[in-house]
Amino acid sequence: MSTVNYFGFDPNAPSVALIAGPEFRDDFTTSGNLNGRPGWFIETRPTFSGQANALSSANGKAGGTTGSAAFALHTASVETVRVQFKVGAYGAALHHHVNIAAVDAERDWLNINVSTTVSSGLQTGTITFAKVVNGASLSNIAILQQWRAELGDTLESDFTEVAGVKYWTCYLNGQQAGAPVDITSWGGAFTKKHGIIGNIASSTDSFQITDPATQVALRLFMPGRTIYRNSDGSVTWRIKVYYTGPDPDALYATVYDLSTGSEVAVSGLTDVALSSFAAASGTATGTLTATSSQVSSGGPFFVRVTRKRLSALLGANTSVVDGPYQTVGEIDIANGQSLAVAAFSQTLTTATYSQPTNCWHLEGVPTNGSTLGASYTRRLRPVSGNTSTAALANVVKTVSSVNLTIASGGVSGTAIAVRGAGSVCQAALKESIDRAGGRIHFVHHVDGQSDVTTAQASYIAALQAIYDDLDAYNGTPVKVLLHPIASCWKNSTGNDEQWQDMRRLHWKLTQDYPSRYFLGAFTLDCQHFDSLHFNGDGYGVMNTRAGWARAKARGDVANDRNGPSLYSVTRVDAQTVYCVYDLNGADSLELVNTAYASEYHGGMSFSTAATKSGGTIATKLYPTGATVDASPTGTRQGITFTFAANTFPGTVYAWGAYGKNPFNPNDNNTNTDPINLDLANKASMIRGVYSDGMKVALRPRFTTDSLDYLSAA
Repeated sequence: MSTVNYFGFDPNAPSVALIAGPEFRDDFTTSGNLNGRPGWFIETRPTFSGQANALSSANGKAGGTTGSAAFALHTASVETVRVQFKVGAYGAALHHHVNIAAVDAERDWLNINVSTTVSSGLQTGTITFAKVVNGASLSNIAILQQWRAELGDTLESDFTEVAGVKYWTCYLNGQQAGAPVDITSWGGAFTKKHGIIGNIASSTDSFQITDPATQVALRLFMPGRTIYRNSDGSVTWRIKVYYTGPDPDALYATVYDLSTGSEVAVSGLTDVALSSFAAASGTATGTLTATSSQVSSGGPFFVRVTRKRLSALLGANTSVVDGPYQTVGEIDIANGQSLAVAAFSQTLTTATYSQPTNCWHLEGVPTNGSTLGASYTRRLRPVSGNTSTAALANVVKTVSSVNLTIASGGVSGTAIAVRGAGSVCQAALKESIDRAGGRIHFVHHVDGQSDVTTAQASYIAALQAIYDDLDAYNGTPVKVLLHPIASCWKNSTGNDEQWQDMRRLHWKLTQDYPSRYFLGAFTLDCQHFDSLHFNGDGYGVMNTRAGWARAKARGDVANDRNGPSLYSVTRVDAQTVYCVYDLNGADSLELVNTAYASEYHGGMSFSTAATKSGGTIATKLYPTGATVDASPTGTRQGITFTFAANTFPGTVYAWGAYGKNPFNPNDNNTNTDPINLDLANKASMIRGVYSDGMKVALRPRFTTDSLDYLSAA
């Protein structure tokens, strides 16, 4: 590290360190062959010497089409360097310790290859650590599954040595991708020659080598692909940078707009010092905000972060690093137990949904209630057409007109006390917030199955503690969509009244804390594959409804499409009851599947008393027929139920969607009940029908009077 003294000042005046920058960087802004360009040299296999000029740069990218015949290389000063490579083409690879021997077949190298895969609508990919020794066929020494590298990503190889063991670690947009790989005995020479191979044109946008021990190195931690949209339409980047060398006084950012196909610096966002800046112990954080007009093109955009000499007094960059290509959008996260975990990570057998553009899924949940799991399991991939997450993203794109990142979260089979503030579940949520973009908009909270016997005061206290903690971490209050507990089969823990009470509690929290909790999706009619869990179709239906519930909470629609609810009951005579339902945004009512088991209840429960016994309605009475009014009257529609003679000599009591399994109250308590296995086509069900074909079953009647039934004499 050099120093400078200011002329004309006392010789004892403090000097300022000239921080050494990266030893080599090329942004390929100058077109032409790489052969002979300062810092570069070309190595070719002996029989391919004519390929020496086959690697070149143009339009800010470099590459070639010579297969494995030619390499563009730079020799690093030491083995323990950091090599950063901005991906310019799919399938691009970063090569290390290249050695082309005098004999054509004898050649060595290590390389990291990034690739993408689309199979049956599922978007996936790999990062592969590979080696060639003495010209032998490529040998994969580590394959990191489910990692997607997109154009514009920064791929980094970090070479370190600890106690004589040499490690090779990959980072993608600053996030560690997999465990370090021991390459101590890899079989080739550590030539310190790093670069690109000439088998893909325009394979790289920039290339940089730094010795972190003696030079300033920046690693921009920005794995997210969604720029956080504020309520006024402005956007904020939350920037985290890992650095070597002295603590910087500032870091500077420039935002580039790629909407025209070229990199265009955004006016007013050029060389801007990060706000809320802090730097200590190798980590710097700050924010950068753009107005809605500055991002009105839709992008994509990327951020370039620089560190300057002498606290920017000289103006020369000492280190530069780019973030990934991003679009403006919103960020959600799931939390809860198994339905939360599965709903936002379910893969379907076919591409059921259209693939939403610029929408992303961040996977990775704790291994169990006590094991966090490796941070690098929280990986970001495009939302695919054969995932249930696509159902949510498509509604958000269509109804709310925003791009979406949704992160998985929660721990299956756990009570809320296991997932509370300070738990590994909470730690995983915070890691996912960091990886998704640093701040979230909504949480989809789905639980209760393991807490139907928990005291409600304890459940509320734990829930509040979770979101008090997340609010503080998030930096702004999160909106929590409470998805009421779903239906279950009779062989599950708890009774009808306990499941109804949990459902009511979820609803009541939205009334008691209206700025925090919002009513999520009712899922009492979703298709199951076992007592508690949905099949793929069920999760897709759940997420479609979650999209509408989110849209209402966001203020985009007046109705959440959460199904009709019981409005009034009239006892016409001792065997006839007339019920009127609020359509809640639906266009009409239907009563379906009455023929399968000659059941006409539609999810209603009737009795001559409000008495409960054994945790359920003491005496349930079932209609023998039902007729839906031909058309609604305003926003309501009625159904006339007929019963056996003199069923209601006095008062009738009626509940809508009550208990553990409202649409199959005669559940035979086995996993083979045909109605349980096919609610949509075999369960007697009242449904609201929407003009676009969406259908949602009857929901419970919850009001502030604490009664979930109506009566009529």
